[in-house]
Amino acid sequence: MEWQPIETAPKGVVLKDGMHNYGPRVLVWSNSFAEPMRARWWFATEEQSNFIADGGYAVFPSHWMPLPPPPEHV
Repeated sequence: MEWQPIETAPKGVVLKDGMHNYGPRVLVWSNSFAEPMRARWWFATEEQSNFIADGGYAVFPSHWMPLPPPPEHV
């Protein structure tokens, strides 16, 4: 897995919550972050769309990568 430009991040809807649509969770990166964080694309209208981090706040990342797979049970 390598970091990719944020323009290539998945924005397809995987969850609908009323008037809001959410994409799949991914890792995102910005030079203003101290570390990578988990976020997903959020869309309500063309004017209201951006990445939302866990906790519900907007983030404006520069790069993304898929989340690693969960560990297998031993």
